[in-house]
Amino acid sequence: MGRKRIVITPGPEEQSFAARFDARDGDLAMVATDHGVLWAQRHRAGPMGPVLELVQGIYERWPDEARWLVRQRIFTSGEPTAVEKALVKVAAKKLTGGLQLGEGTGVPPAEGDLGPVARALQARRPGRHTAPSSFRDPTEAAAWLRRTVAEITRPLPRHARARPVAAVALAPDGRVLAAAVNDHATNRTLHAELNLVCNWWTEHGGPFPSGTTVMVSLQPCRMCAAQLMTVLPADGEVVFLEHEPGAMGHHTGLQLAGRERAWEDAPGA
Repeated sequence: MGRKRIVITPGPEEQSFAARFDARDGDLAMVATDHGVLWAQRHRAGPMGPVLELVQGIYERWPDEARWLVRQRIFTSGEPTAVEKALVKVAAKKLTGGLQLGEGTGVPPAEGDLGPVARALQARRPGRHTAPSSFRDPTEAAAWLRRTVAEITRPLPRHARARPVAAVALAPDGRVLAAAVNDHATNRTLHAELNLVCNWWTEHGGPFPSGTTVMVSLQPCRMCAAQLMTVLPADGEVVFLEHEPGAMGHHTGLQLAGRERAWEDAPGA
């Protein structure tokens, strides 16, 4: 016999808290911690959503405690998206959907709202990096990625440094649409690809244009792959220079959809 699967659902306390929120104001994510109930509410759109805002807000507000705080179970309204599930796998611990929001009769608490904290972070465009306006060909872009990784590698203690990773989004004619690097030394959500995606979405409010290729110095993890899937056009793809050695680089959404390939397999590499 196989192991019996235990189904976790929101309890009375979580449902009572959620009932104070109006569903028309967006989806809710919440977690009970030593700092009280922390929460974020917003409509899910592309890579953005309440779970991302909650987790980012925790890392920003309590950088020294965040890794312990996000180990508590996060509850969210509705069914968690693939992006949210992958985000929690990498940057938090446990996620459960099913919260039922109210119908405008309750009053959300004044304390614990981390949405403004996360939105202030997003407004700073974390990880945004300056790149040339265009590249003549993918080989030139790959060389820029390698130089950038070398430049951002810093001799800091492991706990204080971000893994050197760079990403760039290219239009079919070689124009640079966006570029970003890892900035996750104290905020585990701020991988280069997530920064690239969220910065683009914050500025443009939608996916990358048709024909976009995203080039990354390291194979995207599950979180970043899921984020990229939300903004890649149907004819877009991801090309990575080096393979991710860890388990989080396997069985990602990009791989399952056939939307990524290694640089050595790319035409002209």
